[in-house]
Amino acid sequence: MFTVNDIGKNYKKKMVLNHISLQVAPGECIGLLGINGSGKSTLIQHLNGLVKPTSGEVFIDGQNIW
Repeated sequence: MFTVNDIGKNYKKKMVLNHISLQVAPGECIGLLGINGSGKSTLIQHLNGLVKPTSGEVFIDGQNIW
């Protein structure tokens, strides 16, 4: 399971993610849709631990990775 609590990401003055929160339980399947530049890849990079959010927290199996 993973949980995203109120994360945000800024690159200089550009806000890419703003107050994103979601929870996905084991066995659940979700999809991310949006236009180019809407933050889909940035959100996935947060979940993989590749990018640190500007604000908020990311938990995987109850363990805080950011």
